[in-house]
Amino acid sequence: MNKEHFLTELKIYLRPLTSGQISYILHMYEEKFALGKKAGKDEYTISKELGNPKDIAYQILDELGVEPIQENKNDSDWEEFTSQTTDSYDYRTGHPYQEDHLQPTANKNSFFIRFCQVSGVLLLNFFFMIWFLFILIALIGSGWVVALTFIASPFLAVIFGVSMGVNTLLQLFVTLILCGVGLIGLLILSPITKFFIHLLKQYTLWCFSVLKGGS
Repeated sequence: MNKEHFLTELKIYLRPLTSGQISYILHMYEEKFALGKKAGKDEYTISKELGNPKDIAYQILDELGVEPIQENKNDSDWEEFTSQTTDSYDYRTGHPYQEDHLQPTANKNSFFIRFCQVSGVLLLNFFFMIWFLFILIALIGSGWVVALTFIASPFLAVIFGVSMGVNTLLQLFVTLILCGVGLIGLLILSPITKFFIHLLKQYTLWCFSVLKGGS
């Protein structure tokens, strides 16, 4: 389903909440769609990754201790989603559905789940990802240093070869080969570096999403 269909269905199943709470949640998922589009995904792919809007709404209601509205199969629940549902709410005022409902009626398991999510992300980063990223950055950085050094080797050979009185032609022959190897290494390292940076951005966004309570 596209973004409008997803948000409309999510809004329908969130009707037991207040308008401010619904607006906040819809805005939160609008941001998820915006982040997905920046990553090059279409609306159908993003909605598929987010999951079924009905299941998402029921999970939120369950965390808040709010009973969902019983579905009436004889009535149509479809309604058009418009920007007025979110424009009327100031998102800088905080997290309304947490303030109004979460503290007095929160599911007892919600705190434990959040604790496990946050602890898992922190422990994963501290014991594994930091060292893994450090090794990858060191390897890629070393590759760039070696490649650039090889490319600059003909110029270095001329400078130091003349000043030291060494056979400059022999050095140039060897360093030209090294320069070619450096250029090939540069062509290989460039896409690898771009791919690594893209993965690092996606992983960082995922960490922030989990820490903020996303999926």
